[in-house]
Amino acid sequence: MKGKLFTPIFIFRCCLIAGVLTFFAQTAWASEESGGWRQTYDGVMLWINFLILAALLFKYVRPLLNTFLQNQQEDVAGEIKELEIEKQKALAEVGNAKEALAQCDIRLEKIKDRIINEGEKKRQSIIEEAKEQSLAMMETSKKKIDNYIVQSKESFKMEMVDAAIEQAQKKLPELVTEEDNQRLLDRYLSESV
Repeated sequence: MKGKLFTPIFIFRCCLIAGVLTFFAQTAWASEESGGWRQTYDGVMLWINFLILAALLFKYVRPLLNTFLQNQQEDVAGEIKELEIEKQKALAEVGNAKEALAQCDIRLEKIKDRIINEGEKKRQSIIEEAKEQSLAMMETSKKKIDNYIVQSKESFKMEMVDAAIEQAQKKLPELVTEEDNQRLLDRYLSESV
């Protein structure tokens, strides 16, 4: 229907309607003035002019109008095709964007897992390092305690020796006689020779 809007039948119908309207208009004009051949002549000439105009329009304007409408139809069809192509491109870009977003989500999950794993490894290494440090500190403390015990034992021994010497110095002069001194002296001299 769009391409065949101005078919010969359509143009004929339009002309017929225009003619009928002209006839009734002419009849109305004729009733205002009474009789005479001039009114009939004007009516016939009006019809003849109308038919000449309708024939000229039909012959010259119809092909131009049909060509114009076909061109418009082709332009609109071309624009629709271009819009369809753009729509397909846009849909493809949306699909690509969705795919890229899915890839980003996957990459984000991998990065997140890697960060969690690295954090877990770091935590384990910190725990191991703390254990090693605590063992080293305990070993150092144990050595310090052992050293303190050894020093305390040595100090205690020295004090015992000092106390024993002091006790001996107090008691020996009473217990050792001149004979004992002579005997110790002889013994020392005999061993040194």
